[in-house]
Amino acid sequence: MPLPKYQTWFYSFIVTYCGLSVLQAILNYSSFFLGCAVPGINASYGASAVLIYGANESPLAQPYALILCHFLSALSGVCITKLFSLMPNEAQFHFLCWLAASLSSAVTIMLMQVTETTHPRQVRQLCSQPRVTDTVWEMSWYYLPIVVLSSTWILAVAPVVNYI
Repeated sequence: MPLPKYQTWFYSFIVTYCGLSVLQAILNYSSFFLGCAVPGINASYGASAVLIYGANESPLAQPYALILCHFLSALSGVCITKLFSLMPNEAQFHFLCWLAASLSSAVTIMLMQVTETTHPRQVRQLCSQPRVTDTVWEMSWYYLPIVVLSSTWILAVAPVVNYI
């Protein structure tokens, strides 16, 4: 028998608050991440919370899709931004950075279709993050494990809160 709607709403509120708070606390207060200048959460994790905490029965909310698609988005964003950074001068790179974000989004969508792991909420944010945010640009390849860890942390909170 399914839970009454008000209980589902309350549970979604609690687990979303806990999941995003845990992630934000780890990234903002851990000396390791502070020392590496890791930025706090971005909008893609808030958007993913809608699926994994609010619509967890959806095929798009599966754990493997969450983690793999966040990783694929970040990977294509870093790779394509690095490719565009090889332009002859920095002015051309900055002039065409919008193109890098669009191309990395298209590549990510194709990779999600190939791997059959669609998790649509974060694509644009994570793909464009390496070019748009200077902190992420400076992190370079280090951005990838941070994205995987962040995805794992927000996913790990749901069963913990379930058992409380």
